Amino acid sequence: MLILKNSTLVLAGDSITDCGRSRELPSRLDSQGDGYVKLFTARFWAKYPELNLTSYNMGVSGDTTLDIRERWEQDVLSKKPDYVSLLIGINDVIRPHLRPHMPETHVKPEDYEVNIRYMIEKTIPHVKKMILISPGYMDINKNDVIRQHNDINRQKLEQLAVEYECIYVDIQKEYDRILEVHYPLWLSWDRIHPNLVGHTIISEALLKAIEDN
Repeated sequence: MLILKNSTLVLAGDSITDCGRSRELPSRLDSQGDGYVKLFTARFWAKYPELNLTSYNMGVSGDTTLDIRERWEQDVLSKKPDYVSLLIGINDVIRPHLRPHMPETHVKPEDYEVNIRYMIEKTIPHVKKMILISPGYMDINKNDVIRQHNDINRQKLEQLAVEYECIYVDIQKEYDRILEVHYPLWLSWDRIHPNLVGHTIISEALLKAIEDN
């Protein structure tokens, strides 16, 4: 079990983490949005009440790796976490393809790794462990241009996890397991934002990674 008693976990990310969470009370269960953060926290509290975990949802809808990098000190490190999980990157992937006429909103492919590396190096001296969760795209067609872009970033993220001895959680692998037998609408209306099934997959994968380390 990774988590020690009376620890603080900050869960950072974009809309997939945010899910309508409260800005005023991000550590309360009823203020953690309606996504995987709430599901994970409820399951953890029910299973390990003696550990007294404090968890903060610090997701912000629309964030790219550049956006979250710019708020990292204030929104993540200022909480003095013992553990940090990071699920970010799908906006880096989709914007060049869905908003090609708005290059000012894009993150260059080479900057994805630079931004993730920056956050890792800022964080790991101050925490017991950092968890990197891969962005996922809910389409099993590996020839899809968005899926290909996301797979490249997933490989970079896994390499960084190995380099810095972070825990790596491959959500795409978990999605693909479902997509072998169900159409993407089983998990998401737009292949990007998970429904309750998709969020349950993330929460279960995160909990398993914590329990196994």
